[in-house]
Amino acid sequence: MRRAARCAVFAALLVAACKPSEGTDGYAFAGKMYDRPAVLVNKREYQSFSELRAALPARKSREWKDLHVSRGAWGQLHADGSCTIHFINPEVSYQPEWIGHETAHCFYGEWHP
Repeated sequence: MRRAARCAVFAALLVAACKPSEGTDGYAFAGKMYDRPAVLVNKREYQSFSELRAALPARKSREWKDLHVSRGAWGQLHADGSCTIHFINPEVSYQPEWIGHETAHCFYGEWHP
């Protein structure tokens, strides 16, 4: 490989390494709001997307509700440091990336709008 080509490849790798990595959920981790070493995580499973939608807080916007129900999961951070993950029963719709995404919020807080 010619020197110029090697330099170009190396530069591209450096630029890629500087960007936050994006998960399969489509989000890039943008930093910790906090870092909790242990968290009490509660789960709430639903048998359908309509049940999941019905459990959403009324104060959330329609766009927020549409996004989270289409993903099949959403979470609640509680003042006592615990959190609750709401998701579709994995026997109905297995979506581990969203369960993991919401669980990460329990340990690190909100990192995206």
